[in-house]
Amino acid sequence: MTMHADAAALPDLVRRAKERDESAVEQLCLQFHDGIYRYILYKVSQKEDAEDLTSEVFGRMVRSLHEQRGDFKTWLYRIAANAVVDFYRRRAVERRRMRDLQERQGFGAERMNTDSVIAREVLERALARLTADQREVVVLRFFEGFSTEETAQVIRKSVNAVKSLQFRALAELRGLLGSDGEMAV
Repeated sequence: MTMHADAAALPDLVRRAKERDESAVEQLCLQFHDGIYRYILYKVSQKEDAEDLTSEVFGRMVRSLHEQRGDFKTWLYRIAANAVVDFYRRRAVERRRMRDLQERQGFGAERMNTDSVIAREVLERALARLTADQREVVVLRFFEGFSTEETAQVIRKSVNAVKSLQFRALAELRGLLGSDGEMAV
């Protein structure tokens, strides 16, 4: 199927999935898996975490498919965004527990080494300097290919707010990244 055919067939596929057609559910998962995984990976940076969260998103999708209304794609990405928020909440609690345990046992926290490519690290550092809303808009618009309207639905802001966030985010990134892709000091 082409992307255009996928978009045209999506409403019927969603309807069939809601009727508990296992092949339709499987097709939805296959059709959206890579995009959801990429979206989450940009938010969490670790492949293992992104894989786990992607599985969680599709589990949530299956469990709440009967409640789905409106555009399926934006609904699914909203589930992914919520899963990432939940992930960071859980991680904050785990870090506090670990820090408390280390303090009681006298251990210092060790820094984790990443095996990311330098270009990705530079991009991640630049994205980290943006506000959370700006970062969300950049990821959805430029990494996931969402339209301004779709992005507005996912982040629950107006189209004008998305345009403004995008404009400010791109201006900030231009200031942070030099022409050589290095982070400006």
